[in-house]
Parts: sequence; structure tokens; C-alpha cells
Amino acid sequence: MSENNLVFFGVFNGLLISIIGESLGAVISFILYRKGINKWKRPFVLPFMSSGLVTFTSAFSKVFLGTFALASTIGKIPALIFEAGAVYGFMQVNLIGKIVISILLLSIIILIWKVKK
Repeated sequence: MSENNLVFFGVFNGLLISIIGESLGAVISFILYRKGINKWKRPFVLPFMSSGLVTFTSAFSKVFLGTFALASTIGKIPALIFEAGAVYGFMQVNLIGKIVISILLLSIIILIWKVKK
């Protein structure tokens, strides 16, 4: 989600626009995957994110486009609400707070990276 949606359209409308955009993106991917699968039958592996993998495997199935679109949209709503809340909250913090949050997040990322190594 782009914070621009929240800035320009407000929290509710920005979230609604993001949900619509995510849903349309999933539907378009589903249609393109399904058309591609019909033209190219051999198996292949590509680096997909989890929602992309769901869309990709759904295109192999016999699921109807409407069913996929509804399920995909419902599945995206909780994550988008959480993301909108985080972005909106971050936008409300002053510059010093944003710097502190950024330093904390960077420190956590570095710590996780060092522990995994």
C-alpha cells in the first residue's frame, strides 16, 4: 500500500482504493496466468510471493474467476487494514519520532541478521 493513498484520499477512502487495486491486480494476474498456462503447458517455477503463489496455483485449478476474486479480496482486507493503520500511525508521528522508529527498526533488522549468521 502506498501511503500516498492515505495522504491524498484519507484513511477510509485510501484503504478502499488500496483494496480495489490489490483485488484488480490479483484478478488480472489470475487471467494472465490462466491464458499463459493454456499456451504453455510445461511446468515452471518462478519466485512468487505467497499471494502470487496462491493466484498462480488458482489459475491451474478449475475455480471460477468470480469465486477467486471474492476470496482474494476477502483475504487481502485484514492485511491492508493493518498496513493502513501502521502507515497512518507513522504519518502522525513527528520527525524525531520517525527517526527513532527508523533507528529501532534498523537495529532489529541488523540484530536478526547477525543472529541468523
